[in-house]
This record gives sequence, structure tokens and C-alpha cells, in this order.
Amino acid sequence: MIVRLIIQDTDEGLRATLWTQNDPGEEESKSSEAFLVKSKAEARKKASDLARHHGLKAYRVLDKAKPRWPASHEL
Repeated sequence: MIVRLIIQDTDEGLRATLWTQNDPGEEESKSSEAFLVKSKAEARKKASDLARHHGLKAYRVLDKAKPRWPASHEL
């Protein structure tokens, strides 16, 4: 099983999409769930919980959101 988290900026805030897929060779099964979150930490927590529910120790993150604060060299 593969669990991926995609984080994107939207007009309403951050949208997190959790995507799961069975490993190659297993019966094909895919699903996704999208929801709004207040922070990237909240999105990562939900992905971590889903991964652990499936007995996994890790998940993949694709962060497409813009940084919330300017980089320190831009201050």
C-alpha cells in the first residue's frame, strides 16, 4: 500500500489530498480524499494516521503550497 499526501494552496486555504494505492501485483485499488486544513502539520498528521492505520511506517508528501512566510534571507 502506498499513501501520498498532496498539499496545495486554494482560495479557501490549504487543500490536502490523501491518496492511497495498493502495491503492484496486488488487486488494484485506488482512493483519494480531499479536505481543507489550517496548517501543513494538520495535513501531515492525518496522512501519518492513515499510513499507520494501514500498518505503514512512512508516507510520501508532495507539497505544492507556497511558503507562508518569506525566507530569512528576504527579510
